[in-house]
Amino acid sequence: MWAILLLMVVATGLVVFLLRPKVELSKIKIADTTILTSIAIGKGSFKEEGLQVEWVTGVLVLEDSPSGLLAGKVDYAGFQNFFAKPFIEAILRNAPIKIIMFTARHEAYSLVAQPGLKLNDLKTIAIFSQYDSIHYQILKFIEKNNLEITIITPKTQGDFWNIEKLNNLLLSGEVDAILTFPENAPSLQAQGFSILDTLIDESPSCLIVRNDKIEKKPEEVQKVVRVLGKTMEIIVSRPEETKGLLLKSWNPAKTPKENLAIIDNYYPFLKAAYDRKNIPIDEGAELLIKIVKAGEFETTQEVEEQIVTPEDLQKVFDFRFVK
Repeated sequence: MWAILLLMVVATGLVVFLLRPKVELSKIKIADTTILTSIAIGKGSFKEEGLQVEWVTGVLVLEDSPSGLLAGKVDYAGFQNFFAKPFIEAILRNAPIKIIMFTARHEAYSLVAQPGLKLNDLKTIAIFSQYDSIHYQILKFIEKNNLEITIITPKTQGDFWNIEKLNNLLLSGEVDAILTFPENAPSLQAQGFSILDTLIDESPSCLIVRNDKIEKKPEEVQKVVRVLGKTMEIIVSRPEETKGLLLKSWNPAKTPKENLAIIDNYYPFLKAAYDRKNIPIDEGAELLIKIVKAGEFETTQEVEEQIVTPEDLQKVFDFRFVK
């Protein structure tokens, strides 16, 4: 008797399960140069919020992101430092987009030089791009240390040199030093190059969205912000879990052991970048607008003299979703 009842219960449950309508995930596209989306996808955090994410990378991210966002090719754009500048420029020209999530990251970059050279010996330093937060920070570094150094950048504003390009400039002897990501420095050090210093860039990490998305789908926007906020917390508080998630999508050309060694070196910088304690958000937001307003600059004073009004801040940022 009990066996029959048990079979009936199991059968009923199976029928209910099979007949239950499938929950359709809302599909969204995110163009993101930060590590947040990658970790959140690996963790399954977007699916938990009912979102199916297509992570867009490549040309759209590097060259045409404001246009892509405005045209609806992507729904959200997540960017840091140099990639955020075109968006700020577009917003100041009245493009209907807003930054809805912003962290003034304290991100480290390694200054790697030719073998045997000391800081005072340097005559040239190559950096990723020109007239952005990285350019501003290297100028501050040069002025603070009373150095006479020529900064080498791509010739066209908005162009971007990747790690391979910077490495080749250093390896060929075309420049005395490069400013690079910390995870790239150990491999260069193993080849005899010197890590002279670590520069801290108070660079922004931004999430940008169209105004019509904010107006029509505020619940979806809130979910995306919530996922990325939780991902920041995971990075800061769960190192081993973060390293495991990074390992899933790290360089496929290297062995897991090699990748883990790189990640172990990279993690402290990543944690510092997303630790939101004592980070001056308002100052970081204001600095970002100042850099954009300055356009081309050769001294830090040219940036710092730019005036940022409350109207500018209100025009660029909408922080209702992070409260």
